[in-house]
Amino acid sequence: MIAGRDLTDRDRAGAPRIAVVNESFVRKFVPGVSPIGMTLTLYPHSALALGPIEIVGVVGDAVY
Repeated sequence: MIAGRDLTDRDRAGAPRIAVVNESFVRKFVPGVSPIGMTLTLYPHSALALGPIEIVGVVGDAVY
């Protein structure tokens, strides 16, 4: 964990949507800014729209 928090027991169905993003996401979409507290929407112009999703943490990049 680089910034923010990890998932907790409170983060379950029915709770506000949250996300933990990695460093590559931060470099690509919000370079030079902390994403903690920002919100995003997946598929914003579609019937599949999921949002808002609050970014609560940043983790390091990993290779599996």
